[in-house]
Amino acid sequence: MYRLAGGAVQLEVPLVWNDPATGVRVEKTYIFKRGSYEVAVRMRVINGGTQPFDVTPYYQLSRHGEARADRSSFCRLTLA
Repeated sequence: MYRLAGGAVQLEVPLVWNDPATGVRVEKTYIFKRGSYEVAVRMRVINGGTQPFDVTPYYQLSRHGEARADRSSFCRLTLA
């Protein structure tokens, strides 16, 4: 469980995924600031392997828990 400590200004919650087969590591960190409803997200993809690794980030915001099937956004990246 994560809690913003007394007197602390922000709380960082890291989520990490490693793929031993490819050497790829994905780090996604949510950043919460005291007194704000804004949630920042920091994402890092580290290619520790020897081969290029193609990734396509996918972000989806939904209102009332229902995703719109007719809208999405893709941006393709190649990490060497």
